[in-house]
Amino acid sequence: MENVVYWEKQDPQSKLCALHCLNSFLQGPKVTNDELLNISTMLGRTESALLKTWGNRSSNVGASGYRYDSDGGDFDVTVLIEALRKRNFICNYYTVNDMKLSMFQKSENCGFICNANNHWFCIRMLLADQWFILDSLRPGPHEVEYGQLYSYISQLLNTKGGAVFLVYSATPGTKLPVAEPNKFSHLQSHQYYLTSEEIKEMNKENDNDEENKSFLYRAGVTKQKPVVWPTTGGIRLDQSVPKSVTFVPVKDEEDYKEADSRTVAVKINGTTRITRRFDPQCGVNEVFKWVEKHIESSDAAFYTLLQTVPNRRFVKYTNGSIEMIQQNDIPRDIGNTSLAEAGFESHEMFMLRCD
Repeated sequence: MENVVYWEKQDPQSKLCALHCLNSFLQGPKVTNDELLNISTMLGRTESALLKTWGNRSSNVGASGYRYDSDGGDFDVTVLIEALRKRNFICNYYTVNDMKLSMFQKSENCGFICNANNHWFCIRMLLADQWFILDSLRPGPHEVEYGQLYSYISQLLNTKGGAVFLVYSATPGTKLPVAEPNKFSHLQSHQYYLTSEEIKEMNKENDNDEENKSFLYRAGVTKQKPVVWPTTGGIRLDQSVPKSVTFVPVKDEEDYKEADSRTVAVKINGTTRITRRFDPQCGVNEVFKWVEKHIESSDAAFYTLLQTVPNRRFVKYTNGSIEMIQQNDIPRDIGNTSLAEAGFESHEMFMLRCD
């Protein structure tokens, strides 16, 4: 049978872009909305456990406003990451400093999950080593040349609200899945197997309709009710930070550019995300100093960098001490501990909580 591309089309009135993005990336109807809801519930419970009272410390969980924005299917990035992890895929935050033109020339082992204009979509190399933007709100898969894709990803990473995640198999050398029409023969009306000729015809019509519009303009352009999505950390922060905390733009410090860097992304509030690459031998306190530069003032007694996967939190108190609390373990003083010693992996995503 001729090679085909699997793609899902979205109802513009729905919020199912995350579901369509995952299935297009996996090249088959392998994920359901119910599964994503279950993952969201599980992560929400884990989050609540992190915020519950520990010893004499208490967290005002009820007033925090933390929740997973899964109503109607508009899922948080952490839900997508967990759905991919269950299928043996790693999903890491991607930065401009990670970009190499060579990986865009031929890449059967990795692809991208992206968000632009509050809309999820994916990018895969399929068929005869051809890149496709698989966007559920477009008329069909969009074929794109690798040099153009490199510029597009760069533009997306430099756009406010844009985010890119690199996805690859946890088993080194394993290729990403391709469409298996014989395995999934009973498709719903929004699910398609498309040949190269069918895709070219779609692109021809689409180019005529959207001439002179950039890719970034077209990504999610027909979505009528955009919502703010949490790009990192897995938790909405719209109501989580006290009013006494104000945020100021800060010029990013020089990134550590070696291969062993630790990329740290922190969600400051509902719309602000900061990212920096650190030397693995620098102290955990350097991460807090960096975060604090983005906070103009606060009457908070302590700051917490929270993660749901893995289940842990890093807390800095007013006396300058820093503790790591992992699941139900006893807090560990890590004020003089390096990122490597504290267990920081190559990519870490946090949310900031001020108490």
